[in-house]
Amino acid sequence: RHVMFLDYLAGLGIEMIPITDQERLDGHLNVVVTRRGKTAVGFAEATRLMDELRRRGWQVDGFPSETLFLGNGGAHCMTCPILVE
Repeated sequence: RHVMFLDYLAGLGIEMIPITDQERLDGHLNVVVTRRGKTAVGFAEATRLMDELRRRGWQVDGFPSETLFLGNGGAHCMTCPILVE
């Protein structure tokens, strides 16, 4: 049985937050969950995505990305592996 990935996530009750191409190119999805379903950290410039997460009850902290992104770095790349509670 083959299941499309987005259908699989929807079946698990995972809500998708649509993003723009520009948000993708700017690395706004580079977010690390530090406490499952509760807290995350990512680029401070990803204001719309952070606001969307906060509306869903998340605590989200941001850090400036301009220097990190020049070297293709971000929260996820700098913290792997990490144990999430």
